[in-house]
Amino acid sequence: MQSLLFFIQQYRTFIVFILLEIMSLSMIVFNHRYYNALFFDTLQRYTLNISAQTDNVWEYFNLKNINQDLIEENARLNLMLTAKQKQIDKLIEKNLKAKDTLVSQNYELVVAKVVRQTTHKNKNYVTINKGSIHGLEVGMGVISASGLVGRVVLVSSHYATVISLLHIDMSVSASIRRNGVVGSLQWYPNSTLKAKLLHVPSHLSISVGDTVQTSGYNAVFPPDIPIGIVEKVGQKYDETFYDVDIKLSTHFHQLSYVYVIKNLLQKEQEELEKQTTEKIEGKKKNE
Repeated sequence: MQSLLFFIQQYRTFIVFILLEIMSLSMIVFNHRYYNALFFDTLQRYTLNISAQTDNVWEYFNLKNINQDLIEENARLNLMLTAKQKQIDKLIEKNLKAKDTLVSQNYELVVAKVVRQTTHKNKNYVTINKGSIHGLEVGMGVISASGLVGRVVLVSSHYATVISLLHIDMSVSASIRRNGVVGSLQWYPNSTLKAKLLHVPSHLSISVGDTVQTSGYNAVFPPDIPIGIVEKVGQKYDETFYDVDIKLSTHFHQLSYVYVIKNLLQKEQEELEKQTTEKIEGKKKNE
């Protein structure tokens, strides 16, 4: 304490000078707009510079942790890619493998992410993040890991829209896996889980629990893609067809990724069928 008092006593003139200078500068800064702005601008610049230098020092000493986080993130992404590839391979093996090995060679899958979809309307659709630059075209079939999704209706460079099964105008040729009975599947409105299997004659065998899948009777979908399970079989007394309720296998509320099916021989098949129809119709007119 005595040392402090001695220091003040010895340098009192200099200390008073410094205090007066500080007071003078303060009065100039706070009472003059130009110097006030200059002071705070300079103060802010130096504060930001100090803060940046502090951040650089912190990042330098934290590089080990940052590198570890990057390594873990890279491993996680690689794991996701590996899992996705395994899922695709499994899907191809399970759903696209036909009895004739040539059939499986006729199809390719394009993985796409769902960016938007509707499920509460009578005419629902799905938007995906792949388009014409990825090889997508109107009319291609779309499936998920759990089953059928729909058909591509519009394509831009980077996006495509898909009419889903949850659409009153969507119809798919379907068959019963157990015995090959074929019918036409249409969505049951106001439910994301129900559909109807139509035009199944009552003399054919169909039971609750039967698996419904694509029949392969068109160029859009390969055979054996899961659609759903028979939930109810009924028949009206004045009709010769079953009234069949199907529980859909695709969980539309949980769609995240889908697979667009490219039939490499679709155009050839459709062109041949078109020529055949024209030829038959032409013969009928001549007769």
